[in-house]
Amino acid sequence: MDLCGFKVYATSGTPSDTIYLAALEITGNVDLVLSGINIGDNTSMQVILSSGTLGAAFQAALLGIPAIAYSVDVESGDELEGNEELEPCLGL
Repeated sequence: MDLCGFKVYATSGTPSDTIYLAALEITGNVDLVLSGINIGDNTSMQVILSSGTLGAAFQAALLGIPAIAYSVDVESGDELEGNEELEPCLGL
């Protein structure tokens, strides 16, 4: 699909599934994974590969791809959506 001039893909898997799919099926060559941000904690060993932020970064590392995971401490997504202080950082 084309989105604002970029070729984009959609999946129904976890973020770590998405990294695996992108690196091994779609692009074949990934230089760096930037992962984040999601709402929810990333602290349990049981969610390491299903966590939004850390799961994608850990999956990339397992595939030998450098990765950076970004997190934020918020109670809900409402703190991020429509936040005028974040708009310049996000290029909005």
